[in-house]
Amino acid sequence: MILHGESKILTLISLLICAYEDYKLGEIHYRWLIMMVDFRFLLAYPFLLLSILFYRYIEKFIGGADIIIFILLYSRYGLLAVSKILLIASILALIYSCVKRKKEIRFIPFILCGYILEKII
Repeated sequence: MILHGESKILTLISLLICAYEDYKLGEIHYRWLIMMVDFRFLLAYPFLLLSILFYRYIEKFIGGADIIIFILLYSRYGLLAVSKILLIASILALIYSCVKRKKEIRFIPFILCGYILEKII
C-alpha cells in the first residue's frame, strides 16, 4: 500500500521525468505516467480511456499528454488541487510565452512548477 507521502514523491518523480522529456524531446513516453496512477479511484479510468481514444482530436488543441497528466492528478489529488495546479501552470506559461514571444510552448514543465507551488502553498 502506498502512503500519501510516497504518493507525492512518485508523482513528483514522474512529473520531473515527463517535463524533461517534453522539454528536450518534444514528446513523453507514457510508461512514466504509470507511477501517477491511483488504482483506488475508479472514476479516473473512463476519463483516461476517453482521452486515449480521442487523442488525435485532442492533440490539435492541447497535447494529449497534458490531458492525461491532469486526469491522473485529478484521480490522485482531487478537483480543487488540480484546479490550483492548472491555474498556476497557466499563469506561469502565459508569462513565459509573453517574455519569450513564443506562440507554442511545452506545457508539462509548467504543470510540474504548478504542482510544486501548489504543494508549497
